[in-house]
This record gives sequence, C-alpha cells and structure tokens, in this order.
Amino acid sequence: MTTPAWQEAWNLRIDVLDIEHRELMEILNALDERFTSHPGGQDQVMGEADGLCQEAMDEREVSVEHTVLIAALDRLGERARDHFQHEEAFMRSIDYPDLGAHRCEHALLHAEYVEMVRNLKHQPITQLDPETVTALRRWLVGHMLAADKEYANYYFAWLEQQEEHAR
Repeated sequence: MTTPAWQEAWNLRIDVLDIEHRELMEILNALDERFTSHPGGQDQVMGEADGLCQEAMDEREVSVEHTVLIAALDRLGERARDHFQHEEAFMRSIDYPDLGAHRCEHALLHAEYVEMVRNLKHQPITQLDPETVTALRRWLVGHMLAADKEYANYYFAWLEQQEEHAR
C-alpha cells in the first residue's frame, strides 16, 4: 500500500503546529506500513496436522502482535490528544472566538478514536484493514483542512491587525 506524502496544501503556515501535523501523519503512515493487512500477504496453505501443531504458537504470536498493534494505536491517540491541547493553547493565546466549538470538535474526534481502539482491543486482530487506515487519514486530514484552516486564517488576520495597531 502506498502511503500518502505530506502535501503543502495541508500546511497552516504555523510552524509548530505544522510540524505536529506532519508527525501525526508520519505516525499514521508507520502504522499503515507495519499493521495494514495486504490481501494474500500472510495466508499460507497448511495441512490439518500442521495447523494443529502450530495453533498454540500462533495464539501466543497473535496475542503479542495484537498487544503491539494496540500499543501503537494508543501512542497515536496520546500524540493526537497532546496536539489538540497545543492547538487549544495556541487558540487561547490569540483569543480565537470559536475556541469552544473547536475544543468540542477535538473532544469528539478523540472520543471517536478512543472508541475505535477500545473496539479493536476486544478483537484478536494483528493487522488493520485498509478501510480503517483510510478512515484514520480522513479523520486527521479532514480536521486539518477544515477546522484548523479556520483558526489559521483567523490567526493571520489577527497578526495583520496587531501590526496595524503597532504602526
């Protein structure tokens, strides 16, 4: 599967936040590379006896791989939560009038993510399906292109106003 490269159109032109957005996309791309199931990639045809002998070992391996996958998803969620807090602090610093709505959107995005991971924890999976990764990309990029662009536009208008007052 090809992971999408960062696109300049996704930049807010606010360096610290753009760096964090790129980091989130890199984490998501790494998850995709490591944990996305690819059709026909891992299936092997085994005889019934081979399958029975391998069952106990496979169960342990699945358990370890599942734990690694969930830990990676938890790290992405923690990083996203930290980023949301940084964005909110930035918006407070410029008195962004829609901070409350943006904060609610962050809470909803984080709750959706936590629910998805909670559901995956209860499934014996070791790989993510491509649809889940696509949904995560939409989750991240969609927020950046919509709500985040709004506060970035406000920020640059705010900067211009600050410069005018300084003259």
